[in-house]
Amino acid sequence: MGLDKGLLKDSCITMGEWGVWRPEVAATKHDPADDIISLIMDEGKTPNWIAKKYPKYFMNNGHKVIRFWESITCKQWLKGGR
Repeated sequence: MGLDKGLLKDSCITMGEWGVWRPEVAATKHDPADDIISLIMDEGKTPNWIAKKYPKYFMNNGHKVIRFWESITCKQWLKGGR
């Protein structure tokens, strides 16, 4: 129904009436967290190894990497340090 006086529209709304639709775009930025998770789970890498291979990521997310490693291995990373 039309907004003015409740009249029916003579045609349906198409994409062209509101402009060109943006095509679906897949995520293009690679997240190193995917690599880190598989390295810890599949290859048994330690937080120290991850810090050397991905230093920038580790600086921002080291506590998450350590916590994940501790959860997977059921070991404490730094004894008495926290």
